[in-house]
Amino acid sequence: MNRSSKHITTIIETLVTLLLWFSELQLPSPTREPYRLPSPPALLKIEGMSSSHIRHFLHSLMSQFSRLSLSYLEVGVYRGSTLLSSMSGNEDRFSRSVAIDNFAEFDDDGQNFAVLNRNLEAFISASGNDRLTFLKKNCWDATPEELRAGAPFNVYLYDGGHDEIDHFYAIVGFYEHLADTAIVIVDDYNQQRVREGTRRGLDHLVERGELNIVHEWEVLSRWNGDELGWHDGVAVFVLERRQAGNNGEL
Repeated sequence: MNRSSKHITTIIETLVTLLLWFSELQLPSPTREPYRLPSPPALLKIEGMSSSHIRHFLHSLMSQFSRLSLSYLEVGVYRGSTLLSSMSGNEDRFSRSVAIDNFAEFDDDGQNFAVLNRNLEAFISASGNDRLTFLKKNCWDATPEELRAGAPFNVYLYDGGHDEIDHFYAIVGFYEHLADTAIVIVDDYNQQRVREGTRRGLDHLVERGELNIVHEWEVLSRWNGDELGWHDGVAVFVLERRQAGNNGEL
């Protein structure tokens, strides 16, 4: 395990342990260090399929990165609850952000893209928006040129399609665009097909000798939409490319 992996693992272990303890007690998310409240608190009221615990976790995790060291990829944005929780108040940490959604689901009134843009204008600074690239397309149609137009991603959140094959390719298809040491966050981990597809993708890359799984956390919720827990569950992985160079350091 390299120095960057050890540092990342220690941070996530602290954040996850705190939130698990608060979940068990059915309390709101913690505010003491290393936790930071999303700023402004109105972010917690944005409509989205993520609980306050997940929003606190993402915001606090991103705050641990140094200035301009964070390259972030998010697949499945909806109206921006996780993207905004990650970025707002942390804009100076981000060297680049790429967010992808084609709004093929949960958009009966066709308003999600417009609402997302209003939320970005309201909660993200001009500098943060300047470093954000939004791809309004199916994630599988994102081109290598779009994904490689900056530093490799050292944090990757996947909340796209949830069939098993989607999750297999969410790992195998995007791994080449990740930094040598990277955090991968998979939403809706309560679902068996999500767990099986993710695991199959990771096992495939391990067997091919491409990566080591340095550490992993599987945090399940009591039910889908568990506001005092982790909504529909989440998994966090620290991945380390074998024979890696030195990019993607915290």
